[in-house]
Amino acid sequence: MKNKKRNLYTLLTKWMLSYVLVSVTAIFVIFVCSKHYNNVLREDLEYTNAVQLELVQYQIDRKVNSLRAFANRTNMNRTVQNLRKADSYREISSYELYELVQQLEKEQLLDLDMDNCYLYFPNIDFLVSGHYYNDSRSFYDIAFDSYGFSYEEWYDVIHENYRTAQIFSLDTKDGKNLTIMIKPLDSSGRQTPPVNAIVIFDINEILKSSGWINKDRDQMFIIDQVNHRLVSNAPMEEEKQNQIIKLTEEHNQNSAVKKESLDFSVMSSISSGYEKWDYVVITQESATAAQISELQKLVVSLVICYLGISAGVIGYAVVHHYRPLKNAMDTLWQDSGSTMDLDENAYEYINKSIRKLVNQNQENANVIEKQKNAISRELLHRLVKEKQAYSMISEELLKQYGIEIHGKNICIAAYRMEMESDENRIDALEMSWFILQNVTEENLKKENLKHLYFREGKTDGLFLVWLEKNGEENLKELTERAIRNSAEFVHLYFKFQYRMALSEIHPGVEGLYQSYQEISRVFEYQKSEEGKDIICYGNINLLPIDTLLTYPIDVENRLIHFIRNGNEKEADQEIESLLKENQISGLAPEVTQFLINSIVTSIMRAIGKNSQKTEFSETQKGLMEACQQGNVQRIQDDLEKLVQTVCRGITEQNEKKKENQKGKMYMEAKAYVQLHYSDPDLSVNSMADCLGVQSAYLSKIFKEMEDMKLSQYIHMVRLSHVRNMLEKGERLEQIAIKCGFGSQRTFLRIFKQYEGITPTQYREMKEKEETNA
Repeated sequence: MKNKKRNLYTLLTKWMLSYVLVSVTAIFVIFVCSKHYNNVLREDLEYTNAVQLELVQYQIDRKVNSLRAFANRTNMNRTVQNLRKADSYREISSYELYELVQQLEKEQLLDLDMDNCYLYFPNIDFLVSGHYYNDSRSFYDIAFDSYGFSYEEWYDVIHENYRTAQIFSLDTKDGKNLTIMIKPLDSSGRQTPPVNAIVIFDINEILKSSGWINKDRDQMFIIDQVNHRLVSNAPMEEEKQNQIIKLTEEHNQNSAVKKESLDFSVMSSISSGYEKWDYVVITQESATAAQISELQKLVVSLVICYLGISAGVIGYAVVHHYRPLKNAMDTLWQDSGSTMDLDENAYEYINKSIRKLVNQNQENANVIEKQKNAISRELLHRLVKEKQAYSMISEELLKQYGIEIHGKNICIAAYRMEMESDENRIDALEMSWFILQNVTEENLKKENLKHLYFREGKTDGLFLVWLEKNGEENLKELTERAIRNSAEFVHLYFKFQYRMALSEIHPGVEGLYQSYQEISRVFEYQKSEEGKDIICYGNINLLPIDTLLTYPIDVENRLIHFIRNGNEKEADQEIESLLKENQISGLAPEVTQFLINSIVTSIMRAIGKNSQKTEFSETQKGLMEACQQGNVQRIQDDLEKLVQTVCRGITEQNEKKKENQKGKMYMEAKAYVQLHYSDPDLSVNSMADCLGVQSAYLSKIFKEMEDMKLSQYIHMVRLSHVRNMLEKGERLEQIAIKCGFGSQRTFLRIFKQYEGITPTQYREMKEKEETNA
C-alpha cells in the first residue's frame, strides 16, 4: 500500500511539474518579447518617419518639377504669348482659346501630377485650365465655389506679380487646407507681362498616398525659406510657426533627414530638391509613450490572467485527469492482482494493462464476427430457398447482420464448381473457391458495385449484388461485365472447371427467391446443347407468354419533361431505350400496338392544348399500321418525326414569347427615361428595380434593340433638353438641376464629353450662327 501511494504521489508531482514549467516559460517569453517590442517600437517610429518623409519629399518634388516643366512648355505657346501682349482676352479668337484649353488638357493627361493646373494672366485678369477659360471671378464661380474659400482670398494669392516660386494655403469649408503652388512663367526681370502657373493639391492626400502611418496624428508643413512662409495640413499657433521656421533656418540645406526636439515632440525635416523649401513633420512623443504604457499594462494583465488560467488548468487537471487516472490504476491492480514495481513508470504500467485488454477484446471480436457471418449465411440461405421467408424476417434484423438491400434493386451472380475425382479434391475445391471469390470481388469493386458473398452447399457460390444509389439501370450490365472479366482471368491463369449464371434485376429482399430460381434455371439450361454458352437468364429463349411489357412511370416522366423543354435528342434516346428494353422485335402485334399507343399518349400529355389533332391522328394511324406489319424501323422513324415536329413547335413558341417580352421591356425603358430624365437619381439600377428585372438583363436587352448603352441613352435624352435650354438663355445652374445632372460640375463634364465643347462655348456658337443668319 505504501508503494502504491508513493507511485501515485510521484505521478501527481510529474503531472503538475509540466504545467508549472510551461507557465514559467510562457511568462518569461512574454516579458522578453514585451521589452524587445518597446525598443523596436521606438526605433521603428524613428526609421518610419525618415522613410515616409523621403516619400513625401519625392511626391511633392515631383509636383514641383512637373509645375516647372509645365511653365517652361506653356511659355513657348503662341496663344500664351498673344495673351501676354493683349489688353483683354476677348481680343483673342474663341478658336485660339479653345485650342489652348485642348493643349492644356493634353498636358494634364500626359502628367497626372498636373491634374489641377491653371494659367493666370494678372494684367488681363484671365484664368485658363484644361477644361475652362474665363476671368478669375467667373472661373471661381464655376470651379472653386464649392471648395468654400472666398474669392477675395483666392484673388489675393494669384494676382501678384511673382518672380520666384511661391506656396500658399487656403482653408476650405470642410475644415481642410488646400496648398497652392505658383510658378511664374518668366522669372527674369524683363518687362513682359507676367503669367503665373498654378497647381492646387491637398497635403493630406500626399500623406495618404505615401502610406503615412500616423497621418491623422502627425502634422506636416512646407516652409518657404525665401519668403518666410509656412503651409501646414492643420491649423497651428503663429508663435509655434515662427519657432519651426527658425529651427529649419539653422540647418544647412541637404537631402538628409534632420530631427529636433520641440515641446515634447520630435520634428523631422528634409529639404526640397528644386526650391528653397523644407518639408517638416512633427510627431508627438506622448502618443508613443502612451502606446508603450498601454503595452506594459497589457503585459501585466496577460501575466496575471495567464497565472490564473494556469492555476485553473492545474486544478481542473487534478480533478478531471489525475483522479480518473488514479481510479484506473486502482482498478487495474484489483483486476490483475499484480503489483507495480517502485521503479516502474505509472504510464507504462497503464499502457501494458490496456494492451492486454485490447488483445482480449480483439479475440472476442473475432469470435463474434464468425458468429455474425454464420447467422448472415443462414439468413441468406432461408431467403433464397423459401419463397415467403422475407415476410418472417424483419428489416432491422437484416441490417444488423449487414444485409442492407431493402428498397434497392438486386441481382445474383453465381458460380457452380465441377466436382473432381481427385483424392485431394476437397483442398483443391477450397482453393478454387478462394480464387473465384477474390477475383470476382476485385472486379465488382472496380465497377462500384456493392456485394455480399455466401456459399450455398459445396458446389454453389453466390454473389448478392446491388448499387449504392437505387434507380441505376445498368446494374445488370455492370455485373455481367465483372463476372466475364473474372472468367477471362481465371481461364488465363488457372485450370479448374466451373459454370456461372446471372439473374435478372429484382426489387429488394423479396426478389432474392426469384433471383435464385432464375440462376438455377440457367444452370439447368446450360446442360442443353443450345444453352452451354448462356449465362444470363434474360438470354434464355422464352415463349411469348413469358414476355412482359414494361413502361415505368419514371421513364414516362422523363419523356414528358424532355418534350416540354424541346429537347428532341434526349426524347429520341428515351424512346429508343424504351423500345430496346421491351425487345419490340419479339413482341406480339397487339402488345406492340399497346406500347406505341402509350408513348403517343405521353407525347400528347406533354404538349397539352398545343397539340394538333389532325397531325396526331395521321401519325397514330401510320404507327398502328406499322405495328400490324411488325415493321420496327418504320415505327422508330415515325416516332422520331413526331417528336421532331412537336419539339420544334414548342421551341418556336418559346422564342416568340421571349422576343415579345424583350420588345415590351425596351419600350418601357425608353418611356421611363423620357418621363424621369430630370430625376438626379435616375440610373440603370433604379430603372431595373422599378421594372422588376436585373440591371444586367435590362442593359443587355436595350443594347440589342437600340445599339446603344442605356446609360448613354439617358445622357442623350438629358442633353437634348439641355441644348434647348441653352438656346433659350437659361442659367447653367438651373439647367443642371432641371435636367437631372445633380451638380453643375457633373453637367459640365458630361456636356464636354458628348459635345466636345463647354455649354458656354456652345451658347456662344449658336448666338454667332443666329447673328450671321
